[in-house]
Amino acid sequence: MKYISDIIDQNKIPEKKRLNSGSNLNKLQKSKRIIKYILMGFIILVAVRYIPNQPIQTKEIIMIGLLSSIAFAILDMVSPSIKVVNYKSN
Repeated sequence: MKYISDIIDQNKIPEKKRLNSGSNLNKLQKSKRIIKYILMGFIILVAVRYIPNQPIQTKEIIMIGLLSSIAFAILDMVSPSIKVVNYKSN
């Protein structure tokens, strides 16, 4: 694990520049996740609106969409990312 002071000493990068580049990455990642959660909620909202044979009240449809977005966000933050790595054996 590298600390900011080690990175600054090794690369001679000014501290302010180093911290700003990391915060921009975090903002970009956060905005991508928020868009993903909103899109997932919208997909569920459309599915609940048009799939059932009997009409559902708009308030209930919105609640289902919000609940699904929140549940997806929690699962996305709690569950670990899975990365498949192929090792070539000789």
